Amino acid sequence: MTNSQMHWGMQYPVTPFPLIQLTQAKCEVKDPGAETDRLGSCPGTFRAVHMPWLVDALCQALQAAIDRPAQVVRMGSLRQVHILGMAVYSSMDSQDQVNARLWWIDSEHQLKLDAVSDRQVSALPPSRDAWLHFYRMGFAAALQRSRSDVEERLREQYTNWVFRQARLLFWSVPIQRRVREQIALALRLDPVVLQLARSVQLGLRTSPVVTLAAYHHAQQHRRQYQTLRQETPGLIALYALLHDQLPGHGEITQELKHYLIAQGLRPAFWRMLCREGSFWLLEFLDFYADRDDERVEALCDLMRLVQLFDDHRLPPRWLIHAALQVGGHQGLAGSHYYVTWFFRQSLLRHLSKLHQDTCVTQDMQAQALLREHIQLIMSWSHSDAYDLHEKPLGRISLASLLRRALTWQKDKQRLCCEKSPPWTARFAVQADPAQVWQPVVLSCAEDFWQESRQMNHCVNEYVERCAGAKMVVVSIRSPQRRRPLATAAFRVIDAAVPVLELEQIAGFSNREVDQKVKRFVEDLTGRFVVQKSCMVADEMSPAA
Repeated sequence: MTNSQMHWGMQYPVTPFPLIQLTQAKCEVKDPGAETDRLGSCPGTFRAVHMPWLVDALCQALQAAIDRPAQVVRMGSLRQVHILGMAVYSSMDSQDQVNARLWWIDSEHQLKLDAVSDRQVSALPPSRDAWLHFYRMGFAAALQRSRSDVEERLREQYTNWVFRQARLLFWSVPIQRRVREQIALALRLDPVVLQLARSVQLGLRTSPVVTLAAYHHAQQHRRQYQTLRQETPGLIALYALLHDQLPGHGEITQELKHYLIAQGLRPAFWRMLCREGSFWLLEFLDFYADRDDERVEALCDLMRLVQLFDDHRLPPRWLIHAALQVGGHQGLAGSHYYVTWFFRQSLLRHLSKLHQDTCVTQDMQAQALLREHIQLIMSWSHSDAYDLHEKPLGRISLASLLRRALTWQKDKQRLCCEKSPPWTARFAVQADPAQVWQPVVLSCAEDFWQESRQMNHCVNEYVERCAGAKMVVVSIRSPQRRRPLATAAFRVIDAAVPVLELEQIAGFSNREVDQKVKRFVEDLTGRFVVQKSCMVADEMSPAA
């Protein structure tokens, strides 16, 4: 044991690394492979590394830890609770504030005990099985000293097996419940405040773990939260996010109402919040930057955006989600969505009304159609092709909206194809006069756009791969039909020979093709040849 470990061991009676001296307790084992310990029979693959005495020492240490998970130490007015050898929670008798410190190991393998933010630790530890980390490190260190001749990978696999079995035996759900009850008694946390903290779900991110920060906040505002739980429990999340902005002298709900109206929210929206609750706000705050100084601004922007849909009813979650997707997403947070949609609020209101109408008429097909294409409609509304700024939308049906949005999407795809640089198709298919069907190699972006439009699938997404000679797309056509029979994509295995392999084949709208067409396409793999112009270019290249 190092001097640092001796120092901490003398000052704090409960320290990590309980297995640091296990190698001093060696005992003789007659047949390690035949031993059966508390963790069950050791698999045969680990017989060369199995150490029953070390496993038994581990089990004794884990049993001692869960039998007495929290130990209280007093130093004058300072009260410390040592929890499972992983953390030290301390508080003064005259204060309700609880501070936490966690054990860790630095780069020089020295044991340290450092203070951590109350936002980073649970109010009722342990939240998971992280406390087993030090036991695992001690076990691995003792195993390395005793079995240094065994391959490291096998030692690691054996350690994984041991601790997988140990979790099942020593950290089952009933044991977790009992351990946390004992820790809660030792920490002397107020159960009422703990329940309030659990219901508050503080901050911009929700979490199943109640942090010390949430506990301290609920403790500080206990009277206000108890009042809200009795009168309007749906506003608890709203108060948790806005408490710093309120005077704190008057009636809570009136202060919240006056603040929201001052931020541009109408009384009808306030009544909707009281009726629907405010916890749904937390679901969408991930779309905003995660900064404390912008938390209130993000919340107000979100509420103003939702108000654009309807003052009296909360729109469905997927409709709000689609509007937020236009300006950002959870992986790329944005801001000021309200400004983005302000001049298109008539569309948001119309979409909300269309959804309400489908619910009233129970038109499930229209509901599914709206939900499937809502993102397309939202994107179209922010394009130059959107022409409904000044028009009343009351008489525009869902079918009309979809027709306009789909036309914009097809025109956009065609424009992208026209701007795509031309290339020469490297491969061609040898003609077979006996066949009625004609295999046509798509050789330009315009061909891909036409094929995609006629067949109603996404073949236009393969343009870049075909231009780079990594793929060949063939359209199977018949003189008796206006629409192609199928579209086939071949992956280039060897461009020189050439060798191609069928990757996929699709009919109209990605449907299955007839078996005769499928066999015809499969036979094409041996009929590809390199075009003469490409062969000449290869011969003239410097590499040749």
